[in-house]
Amino acid sequence: MRILILPSWYPTPENPGSGVFFRDQAEALAEAGHDVTVMYIQLYSIKNVIGHVSKEPQFKEINGVKTYYYYACSYGADRRMRVCERVREVFPKAIKSLMDKEGNFDIVHAHSFRAAGYAAVVNKRLLGCPVIVTEHISSIGNDEITSLEKKHLKTTVEGANLFVCVSENLKTIVKEKTGTNKKILVIPNILPSVFSEAIAEEEEIKSDKLRFIAVGSLREIKRYDFMINAFADVFSNCRDVELRICGDGPARDKLKKLIEALSLEDKVKLLGYQSREDVRKQMLMSHVMLQASKSETFGVVLIEAMACGLPVIGTRNGGSNEVLEAYGANAVDVDDYDAYCEAIKEIAHTFKSYNRKLIRNNTLYKYGKKSIVELLEEAYKEALTFGK
Repeated sequence: MRILILPSWYPTPENPGSGVFFRDQAEALAEAGHDVTVMYIQLYSIKNVIGHVSKEPQFKEINGVKTYYYYACSYGADRRMRVCERVREVFPKAIKSLMDKEGNFDIVHAHSFRAAGYAAVVNKRLLGCPVIVTEHISSIGNDEITSLEKKHLKTTVEGANLFVCVSENLKTIVKEKTGTNKKILVIPNILPSVFSEAIAEEEEIKSDKLRFIAVGSLREIKRYDFMINAFADVFSNCRDVELRICGDGPARDKLKKLIEALSLEDKVKLLGYQSREDVRKQMLMSHVMLQASKSETFGVVLIEAMACGLPVIGTRNGGSNEVLEAYGANAVDVDDYDAYCEAIKEIAHTFKSYNRKLIRNNTLYKYGKKSIVELLEEAYKEALTFGK
């Protein structure tokens, strides 16, 4: 099948971690034998546009996936919350340039209504094939989208041949926000391939300390302050325990001050940004994964941790709920601080009773490449049938 993937954000030299799960999915489809092309339309501000805007998409071959980057000026669209409209304006020229090189596609798969999904649906005639859109944005449920963006979301849902969400929770929210009666599928995010690799014996835990790990951007919504305070309360009189936090972001300084105020410098470490390979190494050297997010669309870090065999403690924040139903997962209500502390205290005594191999195998079976590609292929077949 000839598949065109249109991500709304994607890895670039300036931001290599952006949209990596879109790339993972594209590479998994290519590995399964499909002819996969990716085109990412990136908007630059007027200030940064010099040297980036291109008349033709810039081509790269990345791990078997034909990848095109099309750069354009935003003209303040991001500032005015009109990214969907600006990408829609750029889209016809970009897609014509691409199709002059690559020809026609069997199906187009866009990720997120903001803005690739909206642009693809509005310009569906130019594409000449069915369009499937997968939604990922958690802000839809946090009322962080404008009334205009709600209209764009509804247009995307109604206009796509098939609309997909990465969790049941997000599906419910999309239906509520748009009032649609349209069928929406749920296909979870794919487990990144690095976490599917076989685990060598020498990579397993060697620390005598009980080691917890947390991974993600250091932002208020991730509630690392909640986690650190709970960790401090549970282990105030325990030396042989530590918490390693992988990630960076605007809350770093605040968290550093909190760690110092609680005298946790020896127990809680802010490791900064870590590559996926480094995150995997840190997880394999840990005993338990912690998550305390207020809201998530899915919760990729949880399945990454469980693919490394770790039991996890996470919050029922919407998108993570389904992940937390698995063996090895311990779910706590978002604002129940006492329950969160109790879960940490309990797992400190029971973590050895978990079968790490079983946690890993269950995760690989549900979220690994084979399972997700099969779900995508079924969705493509349905969209192709509906589109005829």
